[in-house]
Formats: sequence, C-alpha cells, structure tokens
Amino acid sequence: CVQAVPTEADDGEKELKKPFPESWCGATKEELQSMTGVKTFHFCHNGGFLSAVDTLEDAMKIAELAMNMK
Repeated sequence: CVQAVPTEADDGEKELKKPFPESWCGATKEELQSMTGVKTFHFCHNGGFLSAVDTLEDAMKIAELAMNMK
C-alpha cells in the first residue's frame, strides 16, 4: 500500500500534501493499470489517500507517478 501524508499531524484536518490524482480515485483495477502502465495496481481509495499494488517496486512507481502529476 501507498498512503498520502497529511499536511499537519496535529491539526485535525484531512488535507493531504499530495493526494492521488482524482482520475485514479475509485477507478477499477483495469482502469488504473491502463492509466499508469503499472500491472499490479489494483486499488485507489475514493478519498485519494490510499492506493494498493502487489510489489514494493510498483508501490514506488505509483508514488513517483502521483508526485509528478499535476
């Protein structure tokens, strides 16, 4: 799993420093794999704070993709 980091640990807000792209949120496994090219990408939470893949290598790939997307 890859999890987005909140802006402040103690502020009680749910704002994330870099949420996952909106286009990923709630998408199917097939859509996620097609959008990113990451074959084991199978879940991105609707809230954009959590994604799941099958390997550490792929977790690093989606984290980098998400960080570089606007």
